[in-house]
Amino acid sequence: MPMIRGLRLFCLLAISFLACTGASSPALAVTMETIQVAGIEVDAWMPRVAGKTPPIIFSHGFNGCGASQQFLTNALANAGYAVFAPVHQDSRCNQANQGAITGQPKISFFSPEAWSDQSYVDRRDDIKKIIDALEADPRYQSLDWDHLGMAGHSLGGYTALAMAGAWPSWKDKRIKAVLALSPYAKPFLTQHTLALVDVPVMYQCGTADWLGKDTSMKNGAYDQTTAPKSLVEFGNANHVVWTDNGIDYYKFEISDYSVAFFDYYLKNKPIPNELTQKDVWVSDLRLDAMAPKK
Repeated sequence: MPMIRGLRLFCLLAISFLACTGASSPALAVTMETIQVAGIEVDAWMPRVAGKTPPIIFSHGFNGCGASQQFLTNALANAGYAVFAPVHQDSRCNQANQGAITGQPKISFFSPEAWSDQSYVDRRDDIKKIIDALEADPRYQSLDWDHLGMAGHSLGGYTALAMAGAWPSWKDKRIKAVLALSPYAKPFLTQHTLALVDVPVMYQCGTADWLGKDTSMKNGAYDQTTAPKSLVEFGNANHVVWTDNGIDYYKFEISDYSVAFFDYYLKNKPIPNELTQKDVWVSDLRLDAMAPKK
């Protein structure tokens, strides 16, 4: 096992909730700012680095918040990305049951055959509006809009895949790479539209995640997606591990693979060798298009 991952494992298992010198929790040094973009509330994280910065749009899950995955949005900002997370219309984070999945979906998640490109089309409109507005805003014109990434969790993963072409009418050619975290991909699997996605995709899923089998199973989302594509499956991980309520070690792994994916495709950086090997937390690893560069 690579040294850094082994050290993290030792710290988490041996000392559990106590501080462990040499292995810190995912960094939270970047300050989140809530801004209004095209009339939409957006949580934003700006990196503290000089130079051309690629932007990433992050789409939260059903009933979630723009700030539901701060461990990851902070990690991306600390790695040199400007992250913008819109608060979609289905969010319930400004209500008393903040973050709870209590609202009823517009269409049942158990009836994917009833979904179409009009399902949650307001999310498509949110994304397009904020990209248009941010590109035109003098404060953000210095960002590297030629290397725009998108990420999303659960229904946000559905949104990200749809924006990459899984719903052709949602396709936004400005998006150059997509990170799909436990995505709700059933409608695309039912209609076999994932082959229309023509940008690099990294899927992340878990063996205890109710959507995990839709991603990694034979003829699942990964298999139906056109290369270049990658898959990271976490053993015993459930649907919550991609939120701030998840277990710390998964947060390290999720952050490491997410940053490496965007670094590879948006910054032309090689993937760290230690991430090309499975460890006790990663049950399946397919980096078909991300082999270490020589």
